[in-house]
Amino acid sequence: MLRPKLISVSILLVLLSLAGPTAPADADEAEKLLQRSLEALGGEKALSEIRSVVSLADIEILDLGVTGTMESHRVSPCLYRSDISLGFFNITQGYDGERMWRVDPNGMLVYVQDPESIAEHITTCLIDSYHYLLSDEGFTANLSGADTIDGTRCTVVELLPEQGNPCRLCFDDETHLPVRLSMQTKNGPVSETYSDYRPVKGVMFPHLTRIRQLSINQTIEVRTRSIEVNEPADPLLFLPPPGSVNDYSFTRDRGFAMVPFTTYDRHIYLPVRLPGYDEELMFMVDSGASMTVIDSTLAARMGFPLGERLMGAGAGGTADFYMTRIGGFSIEGVSFTEQTVIAYPISNLVGRFVDIEVAGILGYDFLSRFVSRIDYEKSILTLFEPDSAAGTADMDAPLIHNVFSVAGRVDGLYSGTFLIDTGAGNSLLQKGFAEKHGLFDNRRMVEISIMGAGGEESAYLARFDSFEIGGFTIENPVFVLSTAERGIGAFQGISGIIGNDILQRFTVTLDYRRQRINLEKNRFFDNPAAKDRSGIVLERDASNRVLIHRIVPGSPADEAGLVPGDILLSVDHRDVASFDSMDDILKSFRVREEIEIDIGIEREGERLHVSLTLRDYL
Repeated sequence: MLRPKLISVSILLVLLSLAGPTAPADADEAEKLLQRSLEALGGEKALSEIRSVVSLADIEILDLGVTGTMESHRVSPCLYRSDISLGFFNITQGYDGERMWRVDPNGMLVYVQDPESIAEHITTCLIDSYHYLLSDEGFTANLSGADTIDGTRCTVVELLPEQGNPCRLCFDDETHLPVRLSMQTKNGPVSETYSDYRPVKGVMFPHLTRIRQLSINQTIEVRTRSIEVNEPADPLLFLPPPGSVNDYSFTRDRGFAMVPFTTYDRHIYLPVRLPGYDEELMFMVDSGASMTVIDSTLAARMGFPLGERLMGAGAGGTADFYMTRIGGFSIEGVSFTEQTVIAYPISNLVGRFVDIEVAGILGYDFLSRFVSRIDYEKSILTLFEPDSAAGTADMDAPLIHNVFSVAGRVDGLYSGTFLIDTGAGNSLLQKGFAEKHGLFDNRRMVEISIMGAGGEESAYLARFDSFEIGGFTIENPVFVLSTAERGIGAFQGISGIIGNDILQRFTVTLDYRRQRINLEKNRFFDNPAAKDRSGIVLERDASNRVLIHRIVPGSPADEAGLVPGDILLSVDHRDVASFDSMDDILKSFRVREEIEIDIGIEREGERLHVSLTLRDYL
């Protein structure tokens, strides 16, 4: 059976889902059903003679109206290559018999090495090569109940590959052809539904496939235009292209650049220059972003063409993005040529909380060109050529969705895989990981909200005994406990996110080519986790007033009677206008002593003074 080869990145999440409840396994009946399906697809002789398949297809992301094309090549048993074009968004991926690889929209090669992707590939190979029909080795098959797909009654077989991901195939009770493949992937549950079977060289191939990605509520339709079987294939087609991208240059001819950065609310910002724009613009450095982002309002003002609308995953769930092209950009010591980036209203999302106009995000497309060393103590980002001596990172950190992943352990007991995310101010534990280990139980927690590209989500804040990473133990860390089941909250094989509250205790080296990182303790290592002692979250409105955005339930601010929407006028008798920034205001709430301060507010036109006692509430 020919299956479409689609790409799995944060803005185009596709492939495979979990079908209904299981019934008692019946291996003998499963074997009989697979034999009937083998005959329905063309028989053992026809399927075993398939050596190569080339297909051309049209793609449409339903509800978004985005269309494109896909060309796929497969050579038995499992070599493959697919080229997807969605306007500005173009990605190629493949497997050469030893290595899975992917080329991003800006031409950067990355080898896919994370365990979840490898397990998915093993299962994909089992299906694509018809091994599950032509052999009984390397997997087990069990009958797993009945289902109805688009009005078609079918019988479900659960396949359990050795070292691969379990999957479920639903076979039409009348034709015995596969009608749905379901699997839990690293992107969450996804399903592929097949129809419009037509014979090609004696084998039945589906010519319409609908791929449903539940975590972002997205459906992709693939309509096959042509299929060629057993045509000669060039083996070089499956090899990864050269890994370097010559889209940047160091402007001082010394093979590296040292770039000062500014930190606001535990986020890193660099000054960036765009061609044709006179002022420096502030971009966040975000290793958790799989592409570079420019604010959509700025993109429109500068006349950048907006391309396709795509859906992706963020910390707050899911969101729509547009692709665009910019004529390059520069930072101190480095200049980039033309880039494909995401256009998104990032300034609306971030700017009202940090007192700066955030023009964009420098993500994977920027950081992956270098070995990057982030010195939180000196506020310096040093960018080295990827083959330089700086590439001494010693901790394995395979990329998942273009983001580094590392092993970590909570409270000395609960091990997991965590993403390294310099775009996160706070570290986070995924809902599934927390529930599995009972981390919501018998623990003091306070309800908060987290902001991300998908919006605002409720979560909890809790203190733990310890967190271990890279041979270091951090005492009494604070984690956000996510309750989200959408966006990145649905990703499998990820236990949480390591944000700047933990990363700032180190000098961090990121080596994308080798997929390794390095952590060196700095003078912040033993500092206690920064603690807010008020329960106040601030924002600035369009009139430049500082407002209370949210109050943490049960916090001192809640007990004092402050409410969202209150206009902040003074803190401890100091006028708000005299503070340098909202972050500077919040620092006054982080004093260690339990003291009482006066808060001046305006509520419904009336000026009030509220007594607030700063104390630990977590």
